[in-house]
Amino acid sequence: MWAIARAQMQKAQAKQQQSANLYCRDIDFRVSDYVYVLTKDWSTGRPSQKLTSQIEGPFLVLAKEGNSYKVQLPQTIKIYDVFLLD
Repeated sequence: MWAIARAQMQKAQAKQQQSANLYCRDIDFRVSDYVYVLTKDWSTGRPSQKLTSQIEGPFLVLAKEGNSYKVQLPQTIKIYDVFLLD
């Protein structure tokens, strides 16, 4: 009885994993690719965060540093230029 239940559970988990991973892919950028950056932690001086753009870009990837990427930002943007993938 338990063996049948365990086998059915493993079969259902395998099917769920296959359907969940169907459209997933590893995100990997190369140097000289262009990327968009989320602006959720930027201070823009606007009265409400809802009024600003949610993403900015495209920006050039300069280097990969561990799991992060160094991005070439304009001189007007005064934030750290290394970003993690979200």
